[in-house]
Amino acid sequence: VAPIPVIFRPYHEHNGDWFWWGKGNITEEQFVELWRFTVEYLRDHRQVHNLLYAFSPDRSRMRPDSEEDYLYGFPGDGYVDILGLDNYYDLGSHWNKAPVDRQKEDFVKSLELIGRLAREKGKIPALTETGLDRLEYPVWWTQRLLAGIDANDTTRRIAYVLVWRNANREVEGRDHFH
Repeated sequence: VAPIPVIFRPYHEHNGDWFWWGKGNITEEQFVELWRFTVEYLRDHRQVHNLLYAFSPDRSRMRPDSEEDYLYGFPGDGYVDILGLDNYYDLGSHWNKAPVDRQKEDFVKSLELIGRLAREKGKIPALTETGLDRLEYPVWWTQRLLAGIDANDTTRRIAYVLVWRNANREVEGRDHFH
């Protein structure tokens, strides 16, 4: 029986400060050590060989076209299969106060960055987490998300998009629809 590939995205959004593994809570060196330990433990000690490891910083904590910002905490090519990006910021997030046209440009720049780096490193580019809470913009899927992905040959290299979860008032006391 052939093993089924599983995308594993540990320690996502590590360049933010909201998780214990995030920037400001641990050092960049500690993050790299944690990531490498996790991969080596699963791969070498537990013999788990069907995981694809996804590296996924948060876009709101980096310049959209900065390789240096993106590679903060990068554990090395031998420890990563997917170069991803968690990006709500350029897709209508209430935290981003930039004009919509600027957000659209920055979204394309961020996708170009991971597409280019993935090509150079022989990795898979992906939009590893996104969405728009409450989806108040009716053509968001086509005119924001798809338009950015379809912008050019580099952005069209994005292999997959993961949209975050849904919940409702009964479950969480608020509407949360991505």
